[in-house]
Amino acid sequence: MFVIPKDIASCLKQLNLPKGPIVVGVSGGADSLYLTYLLQQWTKQNHRPLFAVTINHNLRSESQQEAKWVHQQLTRHKIHHTILEWKGTKPKTHIEECAREERYRLLIDFCHKNKAHILFLAHHQQDQAETFWARLARGSGLDGLSSMSLITQRSDIMIVRPLLNTTKDTIVHALKAKHLRWAEDCMNQDPTYERVRWRQAQPQLDKLGLTATYVAKSTERLQRAKKALDFYTHTFLNQHLQKSAYGFVSIDEKSFTDLPLEIRVRVVMQIFNIFNYKNKLISLDSVEKIAFTIPKHATLAGCQWVISHHKIFVAPELKTLAKTMPKCNQWIKWGGCQILTNKPFEFCCTAPTPRHKNIPFLIQRTFLKIPTGYHIIQSAAEKELEKKKNLDYKDNTPFVIIRFNERKDEI
Repeated sequence: MFVIPKDIASCLKQLNLPKGPIVVGVSGGADSLYLTYLLQQWTKQNHRPLFAVTINHNLRSESQQEAKWVHQQLTRHKIHHTILEWKGTKPKTHIEECAREERYRLLIDFCHKNKAHILFLAHHQQDQAETFWARLARGSGLDGLSSMSLITQRSDIMIVRPLLNTTKDTIVHALKAKHLRWAEDCMNQDPTYERVRWRQAQPQLDKLGLTATYVAKSTERLQRAKKALDFYTHTFLNQHLQKSAYGFVSIDEKSFTDLPLEIRVRVVMQIFNIFNYKNKLISLDSVEKIAFTIPKHATLAGCQWVISHHKIFVAPELKTLAKTMPKCNQWIKWGGCQILTNKPFEFCCTAPTPRHKNIPFLIQRTFLKIPTGYHIIQSAAEKELEKKKNLDYKDNTPFVIIRFNERKDEI
């Protein structure tokens, strides 16, 4: 049906996509239908299953009928299509953000259930510009202004946005040339939503030379700078961050103090995100305050920061570590760690007796109380963990495997 444009074909070829089914989110708008038809061609050529998924947020009375219309259009083109619904009570505030999070949750759950590792989304050049303007208005830093990337990771799913350099006019022209219809969401014209206000303001910005095309070029350059800063941040962490089997991390105070301010900010954010497995938004202003002033003690996002014995210690706050009973041989999240045990015991905190030297008491009191006789294994290598998980101890020694959370998500 469609000839895949050279830039998108080249992009898909270079991505080295994981094997298995391809999932694409489809709202019924021109952009998502265009991407779906392109992927139909690509998956046929590459012998891959394609699943199209529409999320009905149930925010408007017409939404169910519109989802059914999308289903009719795609099934007519022999594309496997599923409608998922956002059920339950809707929030009265921040509806745009909540709907977005629910959409991601439903799409990623669908990927997991269908053993798909790739999710395609149809954000295009104008969407990129709207994201940039909205974040600029909130005073975002370089990472925020980098806006959306071609590839991000979320819950082990690769999210791909191949249309970021494609204009809306190109998409509409391609559909019209094939006499294909699409749906217009009335919410896309509702100025109640921030993104719509930026869309409506774009013609005025165009007159000033602030076009979506130039914004896209700027975001590409910002993304390059972000990758460079991330490289040096991860290099520092790999060399200096120490992870304890007791569930805290530490770095040398002087090594941290000697860093450029921007790298300090990124190091603090990365460390706090180890313990932020619920993906709560951490204020950049708060992170900057800690990175710039290097306080002796601070708390943020359920974490505590303590400087003692020329080291910086970071651990979960005690109040975040509720008592719980894990199941046998199943991973459970505990603070900044995931823990597996072959013989369950009640997870609770206690400072050890006798106390550890050179570790502040505020950190020690968050230690997981592991019964005497348990073999403690700390590792980050998945194959090694699975090997030890299935290890048949001759004397049936109880063991605990501890690994720190590795945050790969990017929204």
